[in-house]
Amino acid sequence: MKLGIIFTGGTIGCQVAEDGYLQLPDSSTYFLLEEAKKRGILDGIIVIPSEPFRLFSEQMTGKTLSLLVNHVRERICKEDCDGWILLHGSDTLAYTAAVLGYALGTDFSPLVLVASNEPLSNPKANGWTNFAYAVRFLQEQQATGVFVSHCNTDNIPTIHESIQLLQQLPGSGNLYSFRDAIYGTYDQQGQFHQNRIIPSRTPLLPLSEPLNLLQPAPLLQLTAGVGGSLPEIPDGIQAIFYACYHSGTICTDASFQAFAAKAAERQIPVYLTGCRSDTLDYDTVKQWQALQVQPLYDIAPIAAYCKSWIQVSIGKSEKLI
Repeated sequence: MKLGIIFTGGTIGCQVAEDGYLQLPDSSTYFLLEEAKKRGILDGIIVIPSEPFRLFSEQMTGKTLSLLVNHVRERICKEDCDGWILLHGSDTLAYTAAVLGYALGTDFSPLVLVASNEPLSNPKANGWTNFAYAVRFLQEQQATGVFVSHCNTDNIPTIHESIQLLQQLPGSGNLYSFRDAIYGTYDQQGQFHQNRIIPSRTPLLPLSEPLNLLQPAPLLQLTAGVGGSLPEIPDGIQAIFYACYHSGTICTDASFQAFAAKAAERQIPVYLTGCRSDTLDYDTVKQWQALQVQPLYDIAPIAAYCKSWIQVSIGKSEKLI
């Protein structure tokens, strides 16, 4: 088996420095490969590594994300690998996974993103498990598309679809999919159980065309909360994404109504994310309709944002979600 591994830094590539802080040393790439071989994870596998950059994922921007997407697409198009692994930090993992999912589509050799909750030198790190099951998934399964391998504190190795991820909770190393719609899990005997089928999805732009995400993105992200004030809408904003509470609701008081009315006057769509079609709407949805606010059902909030980010960047803003 020939495996392409792409290193980008993140906690999975860092080490504890003499001053007690985590840093990204030049040797991190070789440490992972050498240790993985010692553990038998890469037995019988030819590894072709690359490293487009090295950073902690909280430093990811539209520029670096575009660089990464173009690097991945170039490698996939030019190299005959059976599968791909992208090592990434956990902070912005959901954003990179979603952008790659929409930029690559599903009809190519599988790509699995892997992160770690702690440096690999820490015995508590889940990175080795995440990496080992990413390799195993690529060896055993015939799936195509973009996935994420992650093991939470329940010790169940899980494979997520890239466009289903939720933002990780602060202070937690666990990772979840929207509506718990995971792709599959491994049981204690190492058997994989597939939970769902991923529909075929074409890339949002041809793989031969470079992706240049607008920086900053002309999109506004908001999150439902108690007692907060809504901002003035900056110039140049093309869409607003408002993440609901878990029940698909937000506060529709006078402040929100005024905010939505201003957006409507400027012909800026307001999308409510985190809504589910398999539950009943509360009657506040009537206010959304009156204010021209559009609920987005059954799509992860980050995926909705990232899909629109690509669309506005390639000049297809009239086809927003």
